[in-house]
Amino acid sequence: MPDFEDPEAQSAALAFAVLCAAIALIGGGLSDDPALTLKADGLMAVLAALYLVFRADPGGGRLGDVLPLHARQAGNRRRHGVSPRVRANLWFAQWMAALAMFSLALSMFVT
Repeated sequence: MPDFEDPEAQSAALAFAVLCAAIALIGGGLSDDPALTLKADGLMAVLAALYLVFRADPGGGRLGDVLPLHARQAGNRRRHGVSPRVRANLWFAQWMAALAMFSLALSMFVT
């Protein structure tokens, strides 16, 4: 769990809250068909989780740096720690992915 006193964690929490609110508002607009609503919410949550993972990328575009621990190819082979920004964004991405799985699984049982 990230330290919520850190500004980077607060920024990730704000992004998570805005994404959840946007998904809920769009899902509310589709509330006539519950199965369609859950499927749309699940797909939007998958996209939001991917956004949070890309936001955690410290290298600015290289997906190899998204992994929490990686070996650098420079002179030494020691492992580097995870920054609070990466940890917070990946933590919220994990919860967004869990929400996506729940919504998509529930959409299979709702008629």
